[in-house]
Amino acid sequence: MNRKKNYILFIFLFVLTSTLFQCQLPEAPDTAPPLVAIIYPVTGQPVSGTVRVAIEAADETEFSHVNLKIDGETRAQMTEPPFEYDWDTSPVADNQDHSLIAVGYDKAGNTTISPGVLVRVVAGPRADTLAPVISIINPTPGSTVKDTVIVTPQIIEDGGVDRVEYFIDGRLKFTSNQTPYEFNWDVTNLLNGSTHTVFARAFDENQNNSYSNVVSVTIESNNIIDNTPPVVAINYPTSGLTVSDTVSILATATDNVAVDRLELYVDGSLFSTLSQSPWIFPWNVTGYLSGSTHSIYIIAYDTNQNQTTSAIVTVTVQTQNIEDLTPPTIFLSNPAAGAIVEGTTTIIAEANDNISVTNVDFFIDGNLAGTDNTSPYEYIWDTSSLQLGSVHTLFAKAYDGAGNSGQTALQTATISTAQVDNIPPTVTILYPPAGAIIEDTIIVVAEANDNVSVTNVEFYINGNLAGTDNSSPYEYIWDTSSLQPGSVHTLYAKAYDSVGNSGQTALQTATISSAQVDNIPPTVTILYPPAGATYSDGDIITITADVVDNVGVQKVEFYIDGELLSTDPSTPYQYDWDTTGYGNGQSHSIYIKGYDLSGNIGAQLITVIIIP
Repeated sequence: MNRKKNYILFIFLFVLTSTLFQCQLPEAPDTAPPLVAIIYPVTGQPVSGTVRVAIEAADETEFSHVNLKIDGETRAQMTEPPFEYDWDTSPVADNQDHSLIAVGYDKAGNTTISPGVLVRVVAGPRADTLAPVISIINPTPGSTVKDTVIVTPQIIEDGGVDRVEYFIDGRLKFTSNQTPYEFNWDVTNLLNGSTHTVFARAFDENQNNSYSNVVSVTIESNNIIDNTPPVVAINYPTSGLTVSDTVSILATATDNVAVDRLELYVDGSLFSTLSQSPWIFPWNVTGYLSGSTHSIYIIAYDTNQNQTTSAIVTVTVQTQNIEDLTPPTIFLSNPAAGAIVEGTTTIIAEANDNISVTNVDFFIDGNLAGTDNTSPYEYIWDTSSLQLGSVHTLFAKAYDGAGNSGQTALQTATISTAQVDNIPPTVTILYPPAGAIIEDTIIVVAEANDNVSVTNVEFYINGNLAGTDNSSPYEYIWDTSSLQPGSVHTLYAKAYDSVGNSGQTALQTATISSAQVDNIPPTVTILYPPAGATYSDGDIITITADVVDNVGVQKVEFYIDGELLSTDPSTPYQYDWDTTGYGNGQSHSIYIKGYDLSGNIGAQLITVIIIP
């Protein structure tokens, strides 16, 4: 009996001990996010066709899945490695940049967003990644301008130019989409003696783009002082109104001189800028929470930067959004973190939201530098005035309609320390004087100087490179004898130094003397019939001549056997010769005379045989 009790007690103690040994302390919660990165393709890579996107993802405990987002849209969810997705790029083969991000999830609910990848999707086997080269050749740096200035670009592009944007004092003022891509800049509304900058941005057909040199000019006008601010008002919507979808905010603005621009502020943040009337701002409110109220106002500036703020208008938004707690995601795709920059740099942000992004703010050294409310979100940063070698901080912040915001990591950019010679040469045309009347052969003479050295001077006539001289005195021999008397021609010279800086003269004109003698006769060539050819009596021979002249052809005369049978004043120079009655088996002469506008005569004679 005791043995039985002892046995039962042993069994009880064994089970109890085993149970205790199997118990473990509670595990600490998993708060470590997974690791995730897109390893192919890489930023800046041109892609086409079907691209296999490869993602690396892992977690220290249990990984759940990874989502691939392309241009903010979830395209794939993958739960097992290899994490790969075959992306058919053909629907978006627009030679534009497209963003890829991966979002990794572990089973504890922790998430990680990968660094963004920006790739150029191209239609063909190779990408057009070469941007146009643009420079402003008129006006010249440091010049004084008045009335209406024709801002003239010089563009080098291997394909086609799509458009050229012009910026005055850093703000977009005009876009030209047709050759010669010029901008008529009216400076009459600017203060006399004030200085302003102009630069241009050229886009090719694949939206590759680059910036021109920045040209600073001084204004000559009748405006001595202007302290009168503009008048501005929001006409629609009115306070208390309920709005939905896309609202057209209508404003009126007037000024005693001229209105320069209007800035729209939504809830105290700059939302959009207009530089010309009609003053209509489209405001898409679909991303805001339904029932939320928002304030809008407009600041108007005149051309002399006097400003006025409109009355504040408060409206209520009606949308489908009841609650939105998800902030936008955003990263800077240009410049790269730690980049060395110089000149004019475009800061580009990629921003996405579960509903919509309303605007992106760009901050430089902690200060708001600019706002963009349309994708691609960009800010044009002119670094030319910053100290060489100085380091600056950049970040961007994206907002949605519910007031949620997402922000990029803080990154730095360093202004290039390269001691670049950025002082352009000065150049002046000594002869001929502006507006001169010239004739025969003249020598165009330019004087050029530089802080280091001048390498060459180019001479342009009617916008075309006519000649180059690489030693002083800088000269070009211009033969005007072939030009029409009384015609007007443009002339300028461009000087270069050893590092490529260039300076240019103002555009000037020269008129060909109306008294200039044209002694050059036309050149006459009988194209048909061939000399010595044989035809039958009654054939119709279309006699065709090519007649060219240095100035212009007045008329062409057709002679058969010395008899004038036809006169033709315009191309094509032709005469249908009916050979009926000429068929005697003998040679007959075809003689053609060409007259130019000065009465000079050129001629050619051939013979043909007409048989019965």
